[in-house]
Amino acid sequence: MRLFENRLEADRAFLEGIETSKITAYCSNSVEVMAAFLPTRLSADVSPDASIVVQAFYGDALRVFWETFFDAEEDVAYSTLNITLHKKVVISEGGQFDEVKKRFVELLSPLFKVIFPYL
Repeated sequence: MRLFENRLEADRAFLEGIETSKITAYCSNSVEVMAAFLPTRLSADVSPDASIVVQAFYGDALRVFWETFFDAEEDVAYSTLNITLHKKVVISEGGQFDEVKKRFVELLSPLFKVIFPYL
């Protein structure tokens, strides 16, 4: 999160008019949910599209990209979820942040249970 906060500070103009606490809260929430599924790599960044992008790599083949878009006039952020397997998009969905969060958990839970049956 420290690297994300540094990037947010450096690229603050991308998210003009959006409260920093709101951006950080959404990013933290995304990172915590993705981290719960034990990724091999996890990163978060700010984009010029008034969004944050959180990427999680699960092994060599499975990658998840969760992008959350902000609008100063909207209370609820819009998110997209893109999942690739062997560099091919297998899922691409969007909705309100909480809907995408729920969908992420629904999609990854069965895989997690297969990989870690004793947890």
